[in-house]
Amino acid sequence: MQNYEPDEFNVFCLERWKYLDIFGRDRAFSEMPLREEAIDVHLKRYHANTQDIYETVCKIELKLFSDRQEKDKKKKEAEERKRKAESKSKTPGPNKAMVPRRTANLR
Repeated sequence: MQNYEPDEFNVFCLERWKYLDIFGRDRAFSEMPLREEAIDVHLKRYHANTQDIYETVCKIELKLFSDRQEKDKKKKEAEERKRKAESKSKTPGPNKAMVPRRTANLR
């Protein structure tokens, strides 16, 4: 993949996918899959609304969205583990009781 040179058509398709990715999703509390009507309108705009193309877009979206969800889940789990590790190191636990120390008396 490193030596891959995309042709003009692939670049065009990638740019269209980026538009669809930005404008075709609901982003309320979390990212949602592409809306069906957004896919339909986008394909009609480019006169490409055939069953084969529509199904291909849906297959790509299913794969990409599930991968995104998995990455987000792993990222949240890693952040949670990091947060728990930081909180454990900051607060003394039952085995880390505070030892009273002598203080200097300056009289």
